[in-house]
Amino acid sequence: MNIITHNTKPVFFEDFINNFFGSNIYNDVPPYNIIKTDKEFLIEFSVPGFNKKDFSIEVEENNLKVSKLSSENDKLENKFYERQFNYSQFEKNFTIPEEVNIEKINSLYESGILKIFLPIIKEFKQSKIKSIQVK
Repeated sequence: MNIITHNTKPVFFEDFINNFFGSNIYNDVPPYNIIKTDKEFLIEFSVPGFNKKDFSIEVEENNLKVSKLSSENDKLENKFYERQFNYSQFEKNFTIPEEVNIEKINSLYESGILKIFLPIIKEFKQSKIKSIQVK
């Protein structure tokens, strides 16, 4: 497991997820889950207290970018005694696996969870390595 240091505390990154899907651009990315079923990949972000219009989800080639940009409403005049989280702005990029049908990616935000559905192409077959004998 890889360990990096952030604010003198160790932060653990899920090796498989980061190697397979991508890595964080900002350190304040909210917690997320990636679930794979026979039909789809599901990415869930825990981001309570926002509206669905606060998020931007973009697909370019095989890259999925999920972001939330700060707005005027995010600027609080409170002085925090302690602050454990701040998701006023974040961006997370994922590399989309080949078996995902990019045209049918969709999302839903409810009860503080942003869900992104990446359906798997039914007839996708993993290419196998074939050795060709030289004659």
